Amino acid sequence: MIRDEPQAATLLAEARSVLSDTILPILDPSLNYEMHMALKAISLAEQQLNADAKLELMLLEKLDQILSGNDSGFDQAEVLAERIRRGALDASVEIFDFLDQLVNFKFLETTPTGE
Repeated sequence: MIRDEPQAATLLAEARSVLSDTILPILDPSLNYEMHMALKAISLAEQQLNADAKLELMLLEKLDQILSGNDSGFDQAEVLAERIRRGALDASVEIFDFLDQLVNFKFLETTPTGE
């Protein structure tokens, strides 16, 4: 996986579960609307993160192609790093494009949008 553990979608699911199963039943009824709005926002964020999982899968497949599938069963990030250190991928435009997409993926995932 490209994302670090625990993944944001997993954390959001756990937060949603705690809010809906533990907090909502004991919450003052006058705050139900606000709690349901917060739960809906969490669900929407989960959906967005799960959609981004498709991009992550595409990146993993591309990395597997770059590594020629010869290193199945090994940590792909470690194999990639080792090949970069050896200079085995220095002239590869494909690896440059992959790393550019990977950095953009990580950047978008960790940068607040200001919304």
